[in-house]
Amino acid sequence: MALVNQLIEEELILEEANRLALNVNDNEVAKEMEAIKKEYTGDSFESTILNKYGSMDKWKEEIKKKLLLKKVIDEVITPRTAVKEDEARRYYKEHIADYKREEQVRARMIVVKTEEDANNIRERLKQGEDFAKLAEEVSLGPEGKKGGDLGFFGKGEMPKEFEDVVFSLPIGKISNVIKTAYGYHIFRVEEKRGAKDLKFSEVKDQIINKLKREKGDAGFQAWMMELKQRAKIEVKEELL
Repeated sequence: MALVNQLIEEELILEEANRLALNVNDNEVAKEMEAIKKEYTGDSFESTILNKYGSMDKWKEEIKKKLLLKKVIDEVITPRTAVKEDEARRYYKEHIADYKREEQVRARMIVVKTEEDANNIRERLKQGEDFAKLAEEVSLGPEGKKGGDLGFFGKGEMPKEFEDVVFSLPIGKISNVIKTAYGYHIFRVEEKRGAKDLKFSEVKDQIINKLKREKGDAGFQAWMMELKQRAKIEVKEELL
């Protein structure tokens, strides 16, 4: 019945498009098609579209329908999602316990396969070689491409072996070689942030976006209920 409900809702929204005199023009469809094409490489695009939709024309029709559905929802629901600053501030005060930042560390890491390699790299670092450049050159981890930068993280977000080292390591110091299931690691701490209560200004946008999503969901459900109550819907289960 979930699919049936989805089809009913789509039809009701398309009827609202007619009532509101909303439409999607060819330029809007073409722009969306081009954006989707960029996500594919080689010949995979056309074959994927044909396998899923049967023809390019049917795919184009589906895009036009989806854009129209979105346009109607934006027209009707977006005005219902406005969030004033005092509303966001009130939410912040009522949920202030949710806006605490724990102690955080920003560190770089180099990881290699063998202890011998790790010891050699640590000696190079002690001789003054740049940690970030060396990480790009030898580290096996995906963060190696970013100079080994792990970004900021708090306790509980990384393997315990990592945390035990970096949270006790002074800023700018090179760690000993650490063995884990992932290989042999060397760390350097770049920055540290103490635990703190986040100010409203720091989380304002986050709160507003959250409230907008909640209002949008509630608004859509209420609007859809209105449409269904106005419409005469008959589902012939024997045809399902």
